[in-house]
Amino acid sequence: MPEDMYVRALRIPLYGLEYAKNIRDPSSVWPELVASLQKDYDEQTRSKIIESLRWAVQNPNYPFSSVFGLDVHSNEDIHAFLGNLLKAIENED
Repeated sequence: MPEDMYVRALRIPLYGLEYAKNIRDPSSVWPELVASLQKDYDEQTRSKIIESLRWAVQNPNYPFSSVFGLDVHSNEDIHAFLGNLLKAIENED
């Protein structure tokens, strides 16, 4: 997928930042967010989200905070959130 496709697919899981009490703590939102991704999105969309999360993990220097207008969170925190979410999804499978 081209970079812009990864970025677009990340908008869905980044919505979970709104509800995370501590975005570096996987237990703060993961069960609900993972369940929502499983329930609310078809297999093709979930595959794109997972592929985008993998891309994000491999690109820690991507400016997530500024691209998504999430300047209240550091880029490192957003990267950690995405990585922890990927681990939670992979553990569900």
